[in-house]
Amino acid sequence: MLSSYILTFKHKSYVIGIILVLSTFIMIHMTFFENFSRYIVKNEKSVKLFKFIKNSSKKIEVVSIGTSHTGDALHYQKKIFFNYGASSTWYPEVAYAKASHVLKYVKNLKVLLLEVDHISVLSYDSTLHPSLPNKFFYLLTNVENRLIEDSNHNITKDSNFMVSLKSNVAPVIHRKLIQEYLLHRGKQKEKINHWADLLKQNRINSAKKRVESYRLNEILTIDPLTKEYYRKIITEAKKKNIEVYLIYYPQTKEYLDAIKSENNLILNTFVHKLAEDYQIKVLDYRHIFENNISMFANQDHINQKASVSFTQKVFKDIKMDIQF
Repeated sequence: MLSSYILTFKHKSYVIGIILVLSTFIMIHMTFFENFSRYIVKNEKSVKLFKFIKNSSKKIEVVSIGTSHTGDALHYQKKIFFNYGASSTWYPEVAYAKASHVLKYVKNLKVLLLEVDHISVLSYDSTLHPSLPNKFFYLLTNVENRLIEDSNHNITKDSNFMVSLKSNVAPVIHRKLIQEYLLHRGKQKEKINHWADLLKQNRINSAKKRVESYRLNEILTIDPLTKEYYRKIITEAKKKNIEVYLIYYPQTKEYLDAIKSENNLILNTFVHKLAEDYQIKVLDYRHIFENNISMFANQDHINQKASVSFTQKVFKDIKMDIQF
């Protein structure tokens, strides 16, 4: 019955035309974004940072390693300070690879700042993250002694088929396109402070959503590989007489309140144990801007204005001079 209806449908040429137009549009869209996705993966920020570390780090004395908390909180200053913070550094192999690069190539390194926020310590779970995203695979080829040796955690290079549909690329591809467009037009990406403009309940909801995205509202455990990363890097840094600091970054009250209280105990116990075992200092800035919401870009990142004063505070605490 359906087939006979289609055959006798008077406007079938119109419908077929629409289908052809939509199909052509979808094909063009997918082709464009597939090519753009491959460009983004190839020119990802971490790739550029690695090239700088490898080729231009002779004067660097202080390096920070961590997630976007590190990346946004510390104001990048190329003369003596290098910020190696970026998203997805909560993968232990990514963090370990970056730390290995720093210890290998930064010959005048004096201070290493290792992030110990909830996300960097508690997010990784080898049962939920059995493989490393393709865009970080290049890091491993530049590490002499890999962090992962056991066969239970398979690091496999993702297929290059349909990069634009991969889970670590697809959700941000349109935002990346806009950023690249503005960059090529010579416009700097402006970080507008929306956090202070939100109503209190909206801030609470936003923080809760962020916490849930990393399962920090559940009781978590620290993966053995994460523990191994911290212990191995601290040990290797101390062999080179590099001073190591464990650092908590500023976060909003709404964000910290949304985290399961048991996770605070798990995190703090782990950090305290590291500090005690290796005789290193802990810098805890979680509450430094608690009563000043204008310093935040969102629930767990400070804005550009705050990053300048915060960086000066950190350098004062580690007794290093820095000028902007």
